[in-house]
Parts: sequence; C-alpha cells; structure tokens
Amino acid sequence: MKRLVIIFSLFVIFQIVYGQDDSGKYIKYAELQLTNYHDPYVRGNLVHREDYRLYALYHETLFENVGGKYQPNFTYREKEKGGLRKWIQMVNKDDLLADVKSEFLMKIPKEIERTYKFHDGTVVRDDDIVFSIKYAINKKILDNTLFIANNVYIDKNGDLHISFPYELALETIVQYLGNVFVLPKPSNNKSAQSFDLDIGKERIGAGPFIITNIEEEKLSLTFFEDYRSNRLFDGITIRQILLRTEMVKRMDESKDLNLIIDIPFTLFGDAYKPGHYRQKIPRLSAGVLLINHTNQHLGTNKDSKKFREAISLAIDRNTIISGEFYGDGDPLYGPFPRRSNYYDPVVRPMRYNLKKAKDMLKSIPGYSYNKKGRLVYKGKTVQLSLIYPAGKSYPVVNALESIASKLEALGLVINGPKNKQIVVWDPTLKDPNKWDLAYWDYYPKPAAVLEDIYYSESDKNFQNYSNPRVNKLYSEFSTAVEITRKNDIGVNIYRELKEDFASIYLWSLYDWYQFDKTEIHIDASTKIDGEAFFGTPHLWRPAE
Repeated sequence: MKRLVIIFSLFVIFQIVYGQDDSGKYIKYAELQLTNYHDPYVRGNLVHREDYRLYALYHETLFENVGGKYQPNFTYREKEKGGLRKWIQMVNKDDLLADVKSEFLMKIPKEIERTYKFHDGTVVRDDDIVFSIKYAINKKILDNTLFIANNVYIDKNGDLHISFPYELALETIVQYLGNVFVLPKPSNNKSAQSFDLDIGKERIGAGPFIITNIEEEKLSLTFFEDYRSNRLFDGITIRQILLRTEMVKRMDESKDLNLIIDIPFTLFGDAYKPGHYRQKIPRLSAGVLLINHTNQHLGTNKDSKKFREAISLAIDRNTIISGEFYGDGDPLYGPFPRRSNYYDPVVRPMRYNLKKAKDMLKSIPGYSYNKKGRLVYKGKTVQLSLIYPAGKSYPVVNALESIASKLEALGLVINGPKNKQIVVWDPTLKDPNKWDLAYWDYYPKPAAVLEDIYYSESDKNFQNYSNPRVNKLYSEFSTAVEITRKNDIGVNIYRELKEDFASIYLWSLYDWYQFDKTEIHIDASTKIDGEAFFGTPHLWRPAE
C-alpha cells in the first residue's frame, strides 16, 4: 500500500490584544473581527483561517501536526518490552466485507487511565470521539465518499474502528483526522447527522485554553488546568481592532499587546521598538487578474491564448513587487503559490518582455498598430476595462495602476483601475458586459478555487472559462482519495492553467509577525510559521 508524505498545514494562529487586568503571563493580540465562537464547522469546510485560530486554542483535534509529523491527542502509548507499543495500525479487511478495503484502528485508553477532559470537567469518552468524527462527516470536513458514518464504531474492547471502501495509506487517514475537533456528544442524544452544535451556550471544548469572558469586542481565555501539557501561559486576551495600523501602534507604543500577525510590512515603518522580533511568512494567497473569456480578444478568438500570453509578458511583476510591496512577495505564474502542495517548481517563469509581447500581438491575424502606437483590431482600437473590489490597500491599488500603465505601453486602452473599485462584487463579475480584467486574491484551496473559477459547470465560474482537460483533471482531483494522488493531479492542473493563461497570475505576498521578546520566547533556530509556532499554542514559552 502506497505510503504518503504528510503535508497538512496546521493553521496559522491568531492576533490578540489587550492584556488582562490581573497579573500573570498572557499572550495579547488582536483580530480585525472576532470570530463566531460556537460550532467550529459553522461554515462547513470553508473555515476561515482567522476562525481556526480561536478554535485551535479552544478545541482539541484528534491528531496534531508538529514538524510535519502527526501525533495522537486522544490515544495512549503503553510501555511494552522496554519500548512503546504502536498506537495505531492499518489492517486489510478484504475478506471481511466486499466493500471494505481497509480499516483504521485507534487504541483508546480505559477510563481509569484517561486524562483527557472537556472544560466542564467531564471526561472525554468513546462516544464523544465517535460523535465528533460523524459530525465532521456531516459538516463535510471529512469526505463523505471516504468516511461513512455507519463505518465509524467502538468495538467491545473500547477501541475506535473506521472502515473504508478504498485501500488507504495510514498517513492519508491520519491527515484527514487531523482536521477533526473533539466535541462533546449532545445530551439530547441527537445524531451527528441532524445535530448543529452550539457551544456558544455551553462553551465546552477540550483545548489548552478556556473561554472565561465574552464581551462585544474582547475575548478572554485562561489556561485549562487539566490540559495534557504543562502550563506555559496563564491565558490569552483577544480584542477586536478594526485597523491594522492601530495594532502596530499599540504594539510599539503601549503594552496593550505583545503579538501582532498578518501585518503588511508597509505598516511597520523603518524602525520598531527594541526587544521586539519580526519575521515574514509567505502567504498561501494568490493575487490574479481574472479574465472575461467571453471577450472577443481574451477568450473567443482562436488566437485568444496568444493574446492572453502577451498581456502576461507585458506585466513586470518583479519591479511591481519591489516597488509597491517593498519586495515582500514572489512573482506568480500559475494558480498556486510556492507554499502550496500543488505548486510546480519545474515550470519556467515568464520574464517581462514588452517587445516580445508587442511582436506576439502583431502576429495575430487582424491585429496591427496605428501611428499612435495603439493596438487596432479590424479598424477599432482595442479597449479593456480593469476592475477591483473595494477596500483594497493602497499598495495593491498602486500595483494595479502600474499594470494598467504597462498594458497601455503594450498599446491597449485600459479603462480603470482608477475609479474602478467595485462595492457589489459578485453581481458585477456575473455580468460579462461590465468587465474584462478583474483583480482578485484568494487562498487557493483547490477544491473550492478550481471548482469556483475554472470548472466550466460551476455557477461561480465568472470567467466563463472552459477547458475540457481542466474539467477532466478537476473530476479526477475531486474523486482521488490518496493525498499523494491529489498532489500529483494538483500539479498537473497548475501546469495546464499556467500554459493556457486561464488567468493572469501576478504575485503571492508575505505577511509579517512581530512579538515582544521580553514576554514571549522562541529559540533563535526556530522559524516562526503557522506549523511550528502559531499552530501549537501549548508549546509556546514565556520569556524567562
């Protein structure tokens, strides 16, 4: 059975502000908006990373990813012959039932040995774990073609079994289960298939911190004394602050917070307070120009691909990133950034070349340049509109102006982006008569992004893009069960979309983190990133 390379990204943790009134060691950060602290799956499989920051503090997952390796949170290791007994095992069950190809077994400790508790003091029981898995299936956190509710059960020895209609590698199963929060089974005995958990009322989790106080713009958490690790921080305070500039100010000028994250470098300034530490982290987001493929130049002409390629060639990504984003980003030539499992490092980047772009356009039948240097098609000057959603930062808007200038130099007439910010975004994109190029940035979660943007049958395929090869690859991607297989297909999708210039891919930017070294400690050799630091709050250390 094929083993998998585990590549699950645990989540980048959170922003907090304002300290507690009482003394102690606290992490203090801020969010632009305080999350719904109820059901961690309230948005199904589209959980926002900001939401997950809180849920990772408050809840506990079945498995934890530390340094690319998974370890169980709700199993036990039993000493046997001087060593540790394997805590999970894979068993082929072809001879048991025709539709069962593999089975996962997780040893669960006997009640007398169990030390895992919910915040109300009750012990985490077997049926809580079963309920949690079934609830995740119901909320589509777990793929319901792989995880079938009736195939999740506890045997007579109290061990958890999950059987599968596919032959799955252990790493694949564990990686999926790493997304499952352990939740208390409802007292009304409603099934996981029909129940919508509301822990906003009961506030029962099993994570390292307990929600102790809820205000309109402030959330306070304290360390859970019965948690499985030693106490490091006394608690966490999170305050809502609507402006990142205000977060930076309060970090640098007061003791309101000792940690800020997801901050563009442009907001920091040249200097910062002594004793603070900063580090940049590549985002998983992608900035792109969506293309209206119903446009006669961009999508319906038989040479439209060449036209789109010329546009891509005419955009000087490196200069824009260096000038408008202070070098805090990487140029992007396909739908997924470098941190993605679907990024293809073999694909050669396309260098800026305005002359080549012009020559390419002149080579397309029907196109020529007039005496003013404007591109003409069948006697008419080629005009394109460029729009972007309202609320984008000045660096992004300035970058789009630079792009518009380059496209003007290519000979196109660009309407926008100045005064082309769109407040009502989705309805505008749905109308192909209202735009030709549209700036968008997204977190490329392939299942969502590929279906919404590039799958021809999608209701959200605003580009009206249609490519049979991409449709086929997406179908294969959506039905693949092994993580390595999904990765391979994702890379092929990257190549196809890149070579077809399905969109104009621009950049993937960085975020910056800053914390007060007098209050939070990290080893000099440890890189602050979502997996190693912000995803494992119980491993953080206060300054000595």
